[in-house]
Amino acid sequence: MILMPINTITVELTNKCDLDCKFCVPEREESSLKFSTFKHIVKESQKVDPPIKNFEFGYFGSPLMYKRFEDVLKLLQKNKLSANVVTNGFNLKWNLGFIGDKLMKNISVSVYLESLDEAKCDQLTGVKKYYKKTIEAMEYMNDRRIPYNIFMRITSLNYQEIEQMLDIMKFYYGQGLFPIEMFPYTDESLLLTDEMKKEAIQKIVELQNYGESIHRVIQFSEVEGNCSYQRMERLFVNSSGNVGFCHFLTPLEKTGLFNAGKMKISKIIELNNKVRKKYLTKKPKELKIWKRPRQTVSPCSYCLHNFGLKKNW
Repeated sequence: MILMPINTITVELTNKCDLDCKFCVPEREESSLKFSTFKHIVKESQKVDPPIKNFEFGYFGSPLMYKRFEDVLKLLQKNKLSANVVTNGFNLKWNLGFIGDKLMKNISVSVYLESLDEAKCDQLTGVKKYYKKTIEAMEYMNDRRIPYNIFMRITSLNYQEIEQMLDIMKFYYGQGLFPIEMFPYTDESLLLTDEMKKEAIQKIVELQNYGESIHRVIQFSEVEGNCSYQRMERLFVNSSGNVGFCHFLTPLEKTGLFNAGKMKISKIIELNNKVRKKYLTKKPKELKIWKRPRQTVSPCSYCLHNFGLKKNW
């Protein structure tokens, strides 16, 4: 059996969060990954050749709210593994304050920040002082020499602020800006129109051409482009322990494949390969006949349109 070349396992440790963002999934049932399941995943990840050395935590929920987050870091350190933590900056300084520098040695952070307008930023995240606390978190990470990036969720309210966000990232010594498109889980008024998205893409490409540390992520790519699921680089495990299509689809139904709790890595990859092969055979054919709701669609648009978010997508 040929195993696909996985280099990263993305794990949603918990879907609990301390924010109330307008663009997030409402009324989802809270869940957290069993630590025994995580230990099993780490153990199995070292049995492939080459071993999987990178983990990523976050997305729907803040991994810093996981009760055994420190134990997660200890397990990573024991196995000489690295990780990127995707989280918000609201309580980051408080949560990481209990974690020693030794455990943070091979850890980087991606923190969300949507706007330089304090009122707008607080409004989008549903929490007062979010902007101020996130700026404090960025200063704190710089003081502790913790490398970090900024994730900027692009909406109809902030799509013209990309260059300013790049400037604030550089001012606080961040390593890169990742503009990502807001998905239409709830408030459709925040969706980008075609013209807004074209303007955002134009600005991202312009800044990249100047050599700036800004990344044109998958939501700002052409629909025919390959996502990491198609490139066979990642496994995605949600907070219920299910291997799924990708982290952006975890809140949607029918995207979980199977539970990885006690399964051997070879079996996980074998089953995942079968699902990917079926999907990759189907997608190119469907793209040819797919009536696109928007002209500026992306590889993510196709999945979201076909897994439950057809309207305006």
